[in-house]
Amino acid sequence: MRRDEEEVGQISIISSINIIVGDFEITDVDIYAQLGNQRVTEIPIGEQFEIHADYFITNKKSGLAFTWSTSMTVWDLRGEKPIGSDNFGLHPGGGRKDAHDAINLIMEHEMALYRVKIWANQAQGAGAPPENSWR
Repeated sequence: MRRDEEEVGQISIISSINIIVGDFEITDVDIYAQLGNQRVTEIPIGEQFEIHADYFITNKKSGLAFTWSTSMTVWDLRGEKPIGSDNFGLHPGGGRKDAHDAINLIMEHEMALYRVKIWANQAQGAGAPPENSWR
């Protein structure tokens, strides 16, 4: 099959934009699919690609923790399964942090639908929450 005849799937991503939860504010969220170095909305079935999230996160109560953590999770809403998580890392002190997360996955469906969540925790090295909360 020639490249221009490949079966491609459409990708949709569900995310919340500019939210305040507890001690954290997440703003300027940009979530997108990337194949190679290109942002895309169509991906050949079976092809490996990445979901990226670029955002700013502010810890409004940084005095509670010297170092705090963030992570991103991706849930496949069509296949009803977890895809993966990316722990952006540990953040010293307070203030606004520039964050970038990415998760590798394979295009499995003609119409893929993913839920992306950004998580923050005052605990150092908390990582992603249990998979049953990613939905």
